Amino acid sequence: MKEVFNDIVSNLYKPKFKEIGFKTSSITFRRKIYDFVIIFDVWKSVWNTNDEITFWFEIGVYREDFYEFIFDESGPKNIRSNHCSIKLSSGFVLNKESPQYAYKLNKKNKEKIIEEIENDMDCKIIPFLNSIVSIKDILKFKDLDNIYCDKANLFVGFALSKLNKKDEASKLIEEYLSTSKYPKNWTNRIIKECDILNLNINH
Repeated sequence: MKEVFNDIVSNLYKPKFKEIGFKTSSITFRRKIYDFVIIFDVWKSVWNTNDEITFWFEIGVYREDFYEFIFDESGPKNIRSNHCSIKLSSGFVLNKESPQYAYKLNKKNKEKIIEEIENDMDCKIIPFLNSIVSIKDILKFKDLDNIYCDKANLFVGFALSKLNKKDEASKLIEEYLSTSKYPKNWTNRIIKECDILNLNINH
């Protein structure tokens, strides 16, 4: 099944992502938009066998200064979805019942799985990726998953502040703080950063 999986990556994923301006590194696909990066990352189960391969994808958004703010360290050279504070698992993008939806590829279903992936790419994945054309579009991640993508307001707010759109930035960050259930030391860090950015935050 390893050869079939590699064929899916080489003959299905890579050509489709190349068409929409993504660059490839193994099974990670990236497209830079202004100063942020959209990442489509394929992950394989550690329990795979020669007879069946289970794999899924994540779509993340990365911005170096946001990574440094979140993790208090320099960003990685080889960016993957696990470096993204805002990311969607495959089930959310494909509107499946389980957020952790995965493809299970074996000899009996390989044609069906390939057809499913191609349909998912054309009908769900590519339209979503192509809808992300500006920093404000990152808020669409939260529309699909408002739990694990709850930092979208913060991400966009900080980015807008550096474009001198202070009022919009403040409003988004205030909204995040009003719904956030994070510890006080985290909200204090955010407020301190807002002071550095000269944002007027009411919290």
